Amino acid sequence: MSSTPTNPVAKGGRGNGIPRVIVATTALLTFISFWRAAAIVLNDLASSAYYAGGEAEGYIGKTAPWFILGIMLFSYAVRAVYVESCSMFVRGGVYRAVKQSLGGALAKFSVSALMFDYILTGPISGVSAGQYLGGLLSDLSQQAHLSGPFSETTVAGIATTEIFVYAFDDTGLVRDTLIERVSLDMAKVAGKLKGSGIKYYGTMSLPAGNYAIKSLVRVKETETRGFSRRDVVVPSDGDVAVSQPLFVEEARRWLMIKGGTHDKTQAPYPFEVDGQPFIPSAAVSLSEPRKFVVFVQNATPEEMTVDTNPKSKVVSQLKSAGGSKLVFELDGPVATASTLNVTVKKKGSAAEQTSSVPLIIQ
Repeated sequence: MSSTPTNPVAKGGRGNGIPRVIVATTALLTFISFWRAAAIVLNDLASSAYYAGGEAEGYIGKTAPWFILGIMLFSYAVRAVYVESCSMFVRGGVYRAVKQSLGGALAKFSVSALMFDYILTGPISGVSAGQYLGGLLSDLSQQAHLSGPFSETTVAGIATTEIFVYAFDDTGLVRDTLIERVSLDMAKVAGKLKGSGIKYYGTMSLPAGNYAIKSLVRVKETETRGFSRRDVVVPSDGDVAVSQPLFVEEARRWLMIKGGTHDKTQAPYPFEVDGQPFIPSAAVSLSEPRKFVVFVQNATPEEMTVDTNPKSKVVSQLKSAGGSKLVFELDGPVATASTLNVTVKKKGSAAEQTSSVPLIIQ
């Protein structure tokens, strides 16, 4: 009695006699070297690991390492499932592995998250790589004594300047504000910024009264901040008012930025004498004779007397629509003076108006 031999291979086939073959994971190294495989994995991991800590701390704060630790523990659990799939040599990628382990719904979610991750990781990795390269070049430049350290704006090429101006009245109430956000292309304006800086001017609409003008400037990329306060008196109609002495600055050195306005009259640029605009200087450094301008409201040159300390030479006295524009030149010995005072007295009145500005003697 004969019997037909049983072929285990044919029995386990798909009906066409083709056997199923299981390839051990170590045998896959015959198709790709260990170091090439490691390079692919490490590239993917390192592109996120190098910036994840810094980005998380920037948004979360000092507790960021604990959040990262939680994500790592969760990733370890996911890794166990993935390693099991790899050891079994399940065909396909993330979708196939998650579908066979956790189901179709989570598989679709996993693929969507992976695609979203790749879309975000690419640009962030590119920016991070540029900043790391910029840091390396900065260190090498300092080691070679070629330049000082690069700032973030030097590496990124953009400086985002935020300007906040508030007008507080005597009761502490904010009566007007100016807020500007300006992106500066450092490749175009770096020369003026290094040589001098930015001149920002805007128009506030304020009723008569005493005000504290508080200004805050912030550079977003470097978190550099600056603050200043200036007390301003807005006179009533008919009252004599004297501006602070405004020293004339060299126009071509500065980057001018025109701010917004809440003034419904759309007042023109105010710093002008005899049809010629000028730029007022914020800090007054005296190393040579300097011209300065004083605006007087509700008084013509013939109706007032003016005294300066230290003594200054009168260059011109001009009438304006609302009063006078006085131009002086400070060229005398001022070695002992720390403040320039201008006193205006209207003829026939005992009241005096004095304005001043600090001086820096070089």
